[in-house]
Amino acid sequence: MPSLTVRRAIPAGGAVLLAASAALLYATGHTTVPASTDHRPGELWRLWPPILVTLLLVRLLPWTIPETGHIAERLNRKMSGRSPRRDVAVLLGCVVLFYVLDLLLSAVLSLVDPTLTPLSYFISKAFFLFLVPVVLVGAVGVMRYASGPDVTRLSLKVVEPWRWWGLVAVAGYVLVVLTPWAARTPAAGEILPDRFTVAGVLIVTLLWSPVLEEVFFRGMLQTRLEYVVGRWPGIVLASGVYAAAGLIGGTAPNGAATAVATAVCVQGTAGLMYGYLWSRYRNMWLNLLLHTATTVFVLTAPITGG
Repeated sequence: MPSLTVRRAIPAGGAVLLAASAALLYATGHTTVPASTDHRPGELWRLWPPILVTLLLVRLLPWTIPETGHIAERLNRKMSGRSPRRDVAVLLGCVVLFYVLDLLLSAVLSLVDPTLTPLSYFISKAFFLFLVPVVLVGAVGVMRYASGPDVTRLSLKVVEPWRWWGLVAVAGYVLVVLTPWAARTPAAGEILPDRFTVAGVLIVTLLWSPVLEEVFFRGMLQTRLEYVVGRWPGIVLASGVYAAAGLIGGTAPNGAATAVATAVCVQGTAGLMYGYLWSRYRNMWLNLLLHTATTVFVLTAPITGG
């Protein structure tokens, strides 16, 4: 565990980076968030109220948690005798290889059929954010240093009633997003090619985005980072990696600095929301539900008439 000064410096540095990124976007006039499979497009400030409401509800419900020590003991017991620092290095390497494979596959697929290039992102993501991590560091991994805790009984078999209080936070997010002043819902063609069917869109939504990202970034990476550097430093660092991964497969029409700042303000703040939800309840069902809700709102807009 690093010193207290370092543990305090990580969240402080994250806050400074977020403030600087927001200042850059507003100073340059790039405050309109483009459509993505994770967030509605619209003005930047509209994305933050639902996140702030969710963070507040997660903290308040319940106010006291008598079972916290029990869960912490279960996590520490699972990590005892393992190599969490090595696991973190492997997981960060998977993010880098995700980027590399996406570039290579995109180049190859563009030679075969340019319309197939979007598949490079999804194939690379499934390979390096799920298959490889599960084999190398997952609780059911085949390598000799494979370790928990990932999506095990702790996060899937939730029997403590207080760990379901997060449903209120998820509902709060949904209600705020659905308010009249929330960002508009885009048409399907703004996010995915028109040739994608509704069924295909939903499969992409429910498989690649919520499941892969929550298992990897929260269940695997953040859990280990919290063990290595502490709770909030781990949440902030995992959110930073999540924001960086959000740049993969994207473009930077307004320059690299603007793209990075947008990722910090959008994916980074969403990562804080998902991360705090996971750290508070250790209930993967809540994370999957919340993450699925954020993407379904966008991708099923033509169906719901939003």
